[in-house]
Amino acid sequence: MKGDVRVPGTTVVLRAGWKFLAYSGCGCVVPVSWRLSFEEPLALGPDGSSLSIRQETIASWSGYKERIRQSYGHLNVVHEDTERRLWFEIGDEAHIEHYVAVTSGPTVCVGVLDVHPHSMSGAPETVDAIARSIGLVPTNWPGELP
Repeated sequence: MKGDVRVPGTTVVLRAGWKFLAYSGCGCVVPVSWRLSFEEPLALGPDGSSLSIRQETIASWSGYKERIRQSYGHLNVVHEDTERRLWFEIGDEAHIEHYVAVTSGPTVCVGVLDVHPHSMSGAPETVDAIARSIGLVPTNWPGELP
């Protein structure tokens, strides 16, 4: 769309009304109405939804995915389980947690998105945009956007 900006060094396209969040080598987009915490890697939506993001180092992607699946138990929906991304959701109608992990070698970016679908504006589209944007920010990333 006109006015969209590709975030340098990533595959993320920043649309009008969204901002890019980067923390410890991981990045994602969130709506501009979300507040960022400067004390921890956390973004808070006006409806109480939240996104935390962190980076982990792993020995094996398949072992990591198996361990995460076991620790969460029953998964309501598995959106993606590929060589690069694991995205699933747990919870109920009032509160849903999306767990998104994206790998590049031994490095994994993990985003945990807690949403209140009945109060979040544009819930399905917003969740999809946030979850799909989670990923690694290159080490040579130019820290400023155009």
